[in-house]
Amino acid sequence: MQTAFQRIMNILVISALILFSLTYLVKAAYVGDGFFVDDTYYYMVAAMNFVEHGFLSLDSVTHTNGYHPVWTGVCIAVAWVVKLFGGTHNHMAMSIAMVEAIFYVLTLASLGFFYSKLSDEKPNRALTFFTLAAILSYPLVNWMFRLGMESTLTALIMVWLVYFLIRERWFALSLIMALLVMTRLDTLVFLIFPTLMLLLIRPDFSLLRPIVTGFPTALVTAGYLYYNHLTFGHIKPINGVLRSSFPIPTPHWTFPLDPVANVHDIYGAIKLFLMPNTLLLVVLAVVGIGLMLLGPVRERLRSIDRLFLITGTLLVLNLILFQKWSKGIEQWYFAAPLILLILGYGGMFRALLNMVNPTWLRALLVTVPLSGLAYVAFGMSLNTTGNAEISSIVSLTLAGLIPLVAIVSLLIKVEPIKPIIMAMGFSALLVSATVHALTLSQDHRTDAALLDKFTQCVTDNVAPDAFVAGTDIGGTAFKSQRHFVNLDGVVNNFVYQEYLRDKRLADYLTMKNVQYIAVTLSENPTFSPYRDIENMYKSRIAPEAVRNEPYESVPFYVYSYMYNNFSDEIPLFQRNEVCRSEVYMGGNNPSVDMLFRIEASVSDTPKPATDSTHEPANNTEPTG
Repeated sequence: MQTAFQRIMNILVISALILFSLTYLVKAAYVGDGFFVDDTYYYMVAAMNFVEHGFLSLDSVTHTNGYHPVWTGVCIAVAWVVKLFGGTHNHMAMSIAMVEAIFYVLTLASLGFFYSKLSDEKPNRALTFFTLAAILSYPLVNWMFRLGMESTLTALIMVWLVYFLIRERWFALSLIMALLVMTRLDTLVFLIFPTLMLLLIRPDFSLLRPIVTGFPTALVTAGYLYYNHLTFGHIKPINGVLRSSFPIPTPHWTFPLDPVANVHDIYGAIKLFLMPNTLLLVVLAVVGIGLMLLGPVRERLRSIDRLFLITGTLLVLNLILFQKWSKGIEQWYFAAPLILLILGYGGMFRALLNMVNPTWLRALLVTVPLSGLAYVAFGMSLNTTGNAEISSIVSLTLAGLIPLVAIVSLLIKVEPIKPIIMAMGFSALLVSATVHALTLSQDHRTDAALLDKFTQCVTDNVAPDAFVAGTDIGGTAFKSQRHFVNLDGVVNNFVYQEYLRDKRLADYLTMKNVQYIAVTLSENPTFSPYRDIENMYKSRIAPEAVRNEPYESVPFYVYSYMYNNFSDEIPLFQRNEVCRSEVYMGGNNPSVDMLFRIEASVSDTPKPATDSTHEPANNTEPTG
């Protein structure tokens, strides 16, 4: 039976969730694709080409499987609806932004639903779901769900998987595991397999339970791999072959240091522990596993909480141990491990708090650090609205609700932990709603306008039936509505990799009838202070071209992560410049987007690399 105090808390939290959801949806409609990463546009171009031509392709000619299937299906459905109503590619971008926002709001609503369903039966577990919803609503966290990628849908499916696992709804669990694998393929190894192993070792289950539960996943995965082999000659999709080295480790131990390189003051140092990044995930994983192994925690921690900590840690290890590229970890990869680690920490904190008595001491141990953290976090979020004084007052007031609720709970003799967590969630939702409402006109990426201006130049100078090639050209391809051939390979096919293996990039461009190359050039090779520049981007370093000084040519070449070798060089002459963006900061590196016309003679005499100082010979970097 709920007390009047608990009912009031529930009403306040539900009201705050509704307010936040409305402001978030309005923000998504206002900003549109303002936060989309370049890979998002690959999905949208391929989806529009599927609707138009019946197969997935970036250039409308080359069939590719370099996409996660379920998110691709969502994009295709949106593209079909947009075409049905006579919409343009701009409507496509707006629609994807709204669909992603709806998935995000549904994720929070689902967590709220789980909280209400489990409050009586499993109150501690319900509180963990509520805590997760509060954390995901925090402005410095929910930016991960505005990138236009599959991470938001993955989060929604993942929380339902956890719910079905807790409630032991085996049929629903078996179906949603299969759906999750097709949403993010790496979850098969690092989440689904450990979950089935948990079911296998449970003494109250027969061997039949994990087999039956995992059957839909096995069936769907086998069908997907067979399709890949039948269509492309390889069971793995091309993006998986080029990006992941699993099961062979290719460790990048400096990845967790990347966020530190951008820390210039105390504000940045604090932000490291309030905003998802590689370092924070590693710290959470190491500390979580360490605490899990401690005797007092190990004895009290449930097996499902261990599963959350272990799978979250495995997903973090995947980011560090099995990536072929050395450019760092993209932001959307943070969502899945963060969710699992938070769920694991929820179980661990419950185990620790159960060891603390009396009640007032338990409340004190939760209230003091939580209210202090809330004050700092809320203040940092509200500072983005541009009014420091109001930010300080509002953050202090909302953070002050937490100790106030703790005191009231103790006075009326209600177990204080639940009201404290609810007060934290209520405050976080209000802060998030405020930030989104007050920053409608401030949240556009500063480089979005530059991209629009550059792509307009491409549209004006490239004929509709001409072909352009380049790496990281998703945004340009989408906005210019021209045919683009992907040269980093992740949304291309295996035939292209064979051309790179044989150092015949020039021949490939001729075969594809490519007349232009779009490239991002940078002034210096320092992309990370901890490691060398990514092989794919080594040809980007051209300080004279960036500064628009006289130069003869820029040697353009790419890298095959399938065969581990550089391609031949394609000279990009200054006299063939067609478009040039304004200089912008790519990280901390002055950069410029450029479009070059390829000279017809390029493919007649492809230039192989001849630098014999690099070994092995087939891995020789071009001399330019």
